[in-house]
Amino acid sequence: MNVTKRLRTIIEWAAVLAVALGATLLLTSAAAYAGDSWVLWHRWDTFDGVGQYYVEAAYADRAECVRAIGRHLDVWRGNPYVWVKDAELADGKGETTHYRKYRNEARRADDLASIQNFVCLPVGVYTPDVAAHKAR
Repeated sequence: MNVTKRLRTIIEWAAVLAVALGATLLLTSAAAYAGDSWVLWHRWDTFDGVGQYYVEAAYADRAECVRAIGRHLDVWRGNPYVWVKDAELADGKGETTHYRKYRNEARRADDLASIQNFVCLPVGVYTPDVAAHKAR
């Protein structure tokens, strides 16, 4: 009987350790996944005001998020009314400027129609205007 009791105690402790190990692995993998997640923020400013950033999509890693910005910019490439700015794409930023005239003929401020901004940030990091809005 003493052996049976001892065996039962060992089995109970093994079960407790298995549950603790499983919970630790689950929490560690969830934290690692959250740490690698990136959010694509998008803002469209019209000629008469500044828009607010909103979440376009979330991605598993930064490279995926940056590729998504590239796809957004590719939609507008070749359009004579749009200037695509991708110089900061490696930094996770992109912009398109939309004009009322051909972009090469646009000279005055009122030729500007709108601007789109894209930015990739880690989950939990907000753009300055989003952070100000959340603080209210």
